[in-house]
Amino acid sequence: MLQNTVGIVSEFNPFHYGHEYLIRKTREQYGEDTGIVCVMSGDFVQRGEPACFSKYARAEAACLQGSDLVLELPVPWSCSSAESFASGALSILEGLGCISVLSFGSECGNADTIMRTAEALLSPEMEEALHQKLQINKNYAAARQEALASVSGDLADVLSSPNNILAVEYAKAILRRNADIDLFTVSRTGASHDCYGDGTIRSAKEIREIMYGSRPAEDWMAMIPEKAAAVYLREMESGRGPVNTGSLEKAILSRLRLLAPEDVMRLPETEGGTGELFLRSIQTAGSLQDLMQSVKHKSIALSRVRRLVLAAALGFRRDTEKKEPEYIRVLAFNGKGRQILHEADPRLPVITKTAHLQRDDIPGRELFELGSRAHDLYVLGFQDSAQWVCGEDWKKGPVIVEPEI
Repeated sequence: MLQNTVGIVSEFNPFHYGHEYLIRKTREQYGEDTGIVCVMSGDFVQRGEPACFSKYARAEAACLQGSDLVLELPVPWSCSSAESFASGALSILEGLGCISVLSFGSECGNADTIMRTAEALLSPEMEEALHQKLQINKNYAAARQEALASVSGDLADVLSSPNNILAVEYAKAILRRNADIDLFTVSRTGASHDCYGDGTIRSAKEIREIMYGSRPAEDWMAMIPEKAAAVYLREMESGRGPVNTGSLEKAILSRLRLLAPEDVMRLPETEGGTGELFLRSIQTAGSLQDLMQSVKHKSIALSRVRRLVLAAALGFRRDTEKKEPEYIRVLAFNGKGRQILHEADPRLPVITKTAHLQRDDIPGRELFELGSRAHDLYVLGFQDSAQWVCGEDWKKGPVIVEPEI
């Protein structure tokens, strides 16, 4: 029986030394026999972009580098706001029935500060202050930080850093669910989020930009732990990546141009005239870049526009993200991960064989079909056209990582 099973929410886009550091520090805190369960974004990530390698490859790399069990965060939550992203991930971790701690990186490095910030954001005073600030500042993030400063000035700076912001959303999700899950945070070290560095730990953004550029693959592989790099090299040699938005531009544009106006107006985050603006932009833009720039304005961040584009291409509906994941999809596991699955007391169905979803009346089938269509779109970004076939999500089981002999 495992003494501790700790959850980590991740994208592993790609897995790098910062992720390895978080896992190592977590085991130093809770013991070497601690089980590490990662909820990982599937083929599309929170920035509103395709992941650099498929969910199966990234889950395998994570298990080779210290994770024991990797579960998929379904696409409606992986491609959503920080609040929805965190809520979906916590729903899955709590649904597994054995997670006692959530571990994450943050700039502040203090779990109590993160929790106090979450409590302040959920207070009635904050609700009124935010309403007032939004009358002045239409940018939600800025208005929220100003409102928090007026309610609890010593905590406002917490919302200045991206990993802190996501950490606060995890804490809010725990409070809302009244989940019996503790917080453990590791101070972020090395390159800051989305910044360049010069040490061992580099940001995922820097690694991806080198990956997508003209420099040799050895340059970015040197920034990634050896076993993960070997998985990504195998994928490249097989014509399965790296994938980026440019790889899928024609496929996404063709999908958008076939949408009816009522399809657009059912999308998430299209209130307040955004849907009408988006529809006009689809009809006039000659590229995804043109489309996104024409929709982006002061109150709509580019990341939100990217997510809107993906939501439209994948067929999201506004009511989807208001629900919760209806199952737990296993992407990869090792021996300890198998033990976690055996000892867990899940509150949601655990999917290791997609045959369990074949019947029309099975809860979660509609959500799985949405994820399957997302994967069918994703594979069109592969360099090897022989691998553009549909239906892989219905055929592929979890990657099983066996111990080295």
